[in-house]
Amino acid sequence: MQTGEIRASIVMPAYNAASYVRRSIGSALAQTEPRCEVLVIDDASSDNTADVVAQLAEHDGRVLGLWPIAAKQGEAAATNALGGNVELVSEVPATILKGVGLDLFSIGRPAAQPGDEVVVDEDPDPAAPSYRRLVLSGGRAVGGIVMGNHPDDVAAVTAAVKNRAEISPAQIAEVRRGNWGLLKDAGRVSQPAGA
Repeated sequence: MQTGEIRASIVMPAYNAASYVRRSIGSALAQTEPRCEVLVIDDASSDNTADVVAQLAEHDGRVLGLWPIAAKQGEAAATNALGGNVELVSEVPATILKGVGLDLFSIGRPAAQPGDEVVVDEDPDPAAPSYRRLVLSGGRAVGGIVMGNHPDDVAAVTAAVKNRAEISPAQIAEVRRGNWGLLKDAGRVSQPAGA
């Protein structure tokens, strides 16, 4: 992926496009402006279009698969075009990778920015590696990573980040001691992260 501000977004609808979507995305990314992104909107394909796009998204950060949010955007746009008043709330991006003996989950913005606070809990035991990371911005949960078999912690981090929960210094101290479960019930606000 090219660094710097995205200067062009290419929106590519796809329906049962598995046999040619890879070539189409490659063509879009080969444009003269290197700071572009490709947004692939899959219209409920019955083939493996989603799998092909997902593979490309894993290898090039400029390819984004937006299936669930695209449906919500379309519904909101149609409702509003017909005189309704629907406000679309941004989803918090989450990624789950399971394979080769590894469970890896990330949500929101797991990379810290200047001024962010990061809480890390790591166990490098080769028999059962474990890593948990929580990113706080302005005292609120904005991102996290959970590696290893920690389904309760995944649920807790997901709840905290999706609710943009305010995490108190006392709660941060508890998380640092390994009590990640408390994040599930951490303070909530009305606006989800990323909105």
